[in-house]
Amino acid sequence: MSRLWPEEALVFATCFISGFVVLAIEIASFRLLAPFFGASVYVNGIVINTILLALALGYLLGGQIADRCSSARMPYFLMLMSALYLALALLVSSPLLHAAARLPLVYGATVTMVAMFFLPMTLLACVPPYFIKQLSCAGPVGMASGRVYAFSTVGSIAGGVLTTFGLLPFLGSRITFQVATALLIANAAAGLARSNKQAILALLLLPLPFVSVPRTCECLHREESAYNVITINESNDVLYLKLNDGFGHHSQTLDPETMLSDEYYDSFLLAPMMSKARRILVLGNGAGTSMMQTAHFFPAAIDGVEIDNRLTALGRRYFGLRTSDSRRIFGGDARVFIARSGLRYDAIYVDVYAGGPYIPFHVATKEFYQQLRRSLASGGVVAINLPFYAEGTMLGDRLLNTIAGVFPVTYVWNGMAYAMVSPAGIELMKHRLEANAFAPALKALGTGALAGLRPVSYLPEEGVFTDDLAPIEAMTHDLLEHRGDRGRKTMD
Repeated sequence: MSRLWPEEALVFATCFISGFVVLAIEIASFRLLAPFFGASVYVNGIVINTILLALALGYLLGGQIADRCSSARMPYFLMLMSALYLALALLVSSPLLHAAARLPLVYGATVTMVAMFFLPMTLLACVPPYFIKQLSCAGPVGMASGRVYAFSTVGSIAGGVLTTFGLLPFLGSRITFQVATALLIANAAAGLARSNKQAILALLLLPLPFVSVPRTCECLHREESAYNVITINESNDVLYLKLNDGFGHHSQTLDPETMLSDEYYDSFLLAPMMSKARRILVLGNGAGTSMMQTAHFFPAAIDGVEIDNRLTALGRRYFGLRTSDSRRIFGGDARVFIARSGLRYDAIYVDVYAGGPYIPFHVATKEFYQQLRRSLASGGVVAINLPFYAEGTMLGDRLLNTIAGVFPVTYVWNGMAYAMVSPAGIELMKHRLEANAFAPALKALGTGALAGLRPVSYLPEEGVFTDDLAPIEAMTHDLLEHRGDRGRKTMD
């Protein structure tokens, strides 16, 4: 084939890089927004649809530009403009995100995405139609368009794979954006090489994406993992681990004298008090608060399941987490573990949240609780951490009804649901308390719980969450918007 204008290799390399950058930025945007808006389906939808709308507009404008302009340098000017905008957006991202976080979730996330990424994504989307027009002058239009979009799509695949499995887990979202922006500048410089001055100017701009405003963080530790933005803070000599939007905390250090936390973790201890407590499972192990607390009071074999292995590593470093033959931690999704393990447990703790206030829908359905019931040993108890903001609401009532529909004996106390097949667990705890079988701290906890346990009855007309229909995120979103909790941000 004859040598086309501009050179085919550069054209298709440019298509590849533009596709790479679009996917890299889209995936990294989820992580950029998570500390301020959470990681719900609403945020995911806003990110995806903002990028798609920008691409649609860019393809339309790109075709119009191609019909009116024949400059060989135009696509590279567009790339350079996109890169410059992205670099500037990164510089102002911190104040922009903090300001947008004061808005309701949908509006704040939308404003952020449009302000930071809509224009640069639109400019990048102008490139493929422009190249199609140029290449079609020397060959069939169908072949030209097919090759352009093939290279662009392969670039998107490469960007998605590298960002998901390389850049984000090991370098973080900020460096991912910087690498993507630098690629655009380098590509633009290569395309402008026919004009030495323009190419030199583009290369001089190459360090710009790596210029950043120093971020302050009044915390002991902050990092990005494959699943979360993790922050560890200290307050009154207690360490707290927070994820993403800073809504509540997901692990904390315990009082060294009592090994209690004066938080919801203590309420999990009722489950082994009501059962034989020979084997215990912690779903949502976090940095190991519940595991180590339970191990202190009960000589049981304890398995923990945590999807984010960085939390396990930080638990060992900051929260006194220790593993052994009798204390094991498994990486992975809680429901997948339950479905595959085949083991039976005397007590199961369910403390699973999606790095914020949202409960993953698949661990709050009738089918999930049925799996838990099958995983219980005779006389076993499941303790479920309920969302505190949902008490007395449709979300809270529907969730409790779902649990009670599977477990005929269900009680609620102190923001925790205790589910079992028979009331034998309550009688067992009463007998143990009368026999002084527990440490003083546990005895006080159990005595208070017995006085406050409230039974929950299954109401068929109330409805339950199922794998087919579980609008948990929609209900949670509405509650948080009404309460105004989305505006409460504690992270840097």
